[in-house]
Amino acid sequence: MSNEKTNKENIVSVDANKYPDIAKSIPREMQVADANAKTIRIDQHLNSKDYLVTMITSPDYVMSSNDLDRQVLPKRTYEIVSLYELPTLILSLNKPIWEHPNLKEDLSNEKDIPFKEKKWGIKSYMTIEPFTEELEKQYVQSSKDGFFKSWREVQIESGDFINKKTYHQDSHSAESEEL
Repeated sequence: MSNEKTNKENIVSVDANKYPDIAKSIPREMQVADANAKTIRIDQHLNSKDYLVTMITSPDYVMSSNDLDRQVLPKRTYEIVSLYELPTLILSLNKPIWEHPNLKEDLSNEKDIPFKEKKWGIKSYMTIEPFTEELEKQYVQSSKDGFFKSWREVQIESGDFINKKTYHQDSHSAESEEL
């Protein structure tokens, strides 16, 4: 590889005498540029805030020792997130959280707040919905085309009963009329 040179952008130039077949094919610089452009598009898609997440926070009876004064009030919160942020929110489900009126937004004083003064809750429910008009239209069209129904059937036929409750509700409930 002594005849190959690498410039600052990590683009490798190939000696045409040593590797004639590679030199005749698509130039390496173009391949690298194309790969970089694809990576940028993928990152833009993953970072795009396209989803509305609704979370329900309920009192945590265990951490508060059933003391009503140490429980958060039930509340519903909304957040617009990207695909990158979804795993963190999903992993926060069913884990205790706490609040305190003196807690700073950056959490820098969390160690200064006594345990007995914390109000405890748990994120108990989450829904994820398309936020952008484009995703909403795709979702509605997919629903009309029967995409979700067919996938529920595939899951049931394959023995995966994770979505059995959802399938049952959609098949027999008045709430799930087709759009």
